[in-house]
Amino acid sequence: MDNSNIANYTFGVSAGYLSYKGADKLGLKILQSYSAKYVGRRNNFSPEENDILKKAVYDGFSQSGLKKKKFYLNNINPENVDLMTKMTSKKIDIIFSKFEFYRKIEELRTQLKENNKIKSITTPLKENINQGLKVAANGNNAFCFPIISDIMINMDKCSESAFHEMGHALNFSGSKLTKAFVFGCRMITLPVSLIFAIGLLKPKKKEGEKPNGIIDKTTTFIKNNTGKLTFATFVPILAEEGLASIRGCNIAKKVLNLKFLKRINRTNFFAWTTYFISALMTAGMVALSVKIRDKVAEK
Repeated sequence: MDNSNIANYTFGVSAGYLSYKGADKLGLKILQSYSAKYVGRRNNFSPEENDILKKAVYDGFSQSGLKKKKFYLNNINPENVDLMTKMTSKKIDIIFSKFEFYRKIEELRTQLKENNKIKSITTPLKENINQGLKVAANGNNAFCFPIISDIMINMDKCSESAFHEMGHALNFSGSKLTKAFVFGCRMITLPVSLIFAIGLLKPKKKEGEKPNGIIDKTTTFIKNNTGKLTFATFVPILAEEGLASIRGCNIAKKVLNLKFLKRINRTNFFAWTTYFISALMTAGMVALSVKIRDKVAEK
């Protein structure tokens, strides 16, 4: 590859990456605007209706069988969020302390002189959960944290989301295969990043040029189908979110009348569409960025 080709290649990759970053910021604003409508639509129960709903949530949780599976339904708010944060941190430490590799790594950390500058391997997990706790405490969303078997929800502002989170808990508390599926859904950024990287770094084949070898054939296929493959990575999480709503609806049917049930189902569907829109936008951004990269590299 001569200097001219190297320059074209570099400019192409840079243009593709920058176009993706720009589109990502625009897409985030669109999704936030759409999500704001979801939040406004969700918090539209009167105080009397919310009291009925809260009672139904606790009744539904008792009948769901999640207590026997050692799941907990927690009412979180700005007053108790600090206490909940400490509680979840301790639960994570207890869970990880059961693994030999974790104990060995933590022992190694204590032996290092600059231990205070080296974070525990559980720090990213704790930070992620703590961020979710703050969001839940403000009533902007509700969360199921399967690793610590906790559902966190502000019952005064977000109680109608509890049934959907119970559905997530039921998904996780199933077989080992189901648990692996639930956890795998949340690792979606890894395959998307790989697809995007291959699309940007793989040079476009010239007209009539055929792939040579299994690696070249595989990476060429990925490059030629970046948009479709990116959307495909979202299919498992779309399925898991939909299943959570269905199982949550089955719980709600036992404790709520049809009026409440319709409103909750509409809210769950609206929430599901945010994942679908995110999948479409991400697939479109990746495909467009790769096309821009190729056009710039060709010129």
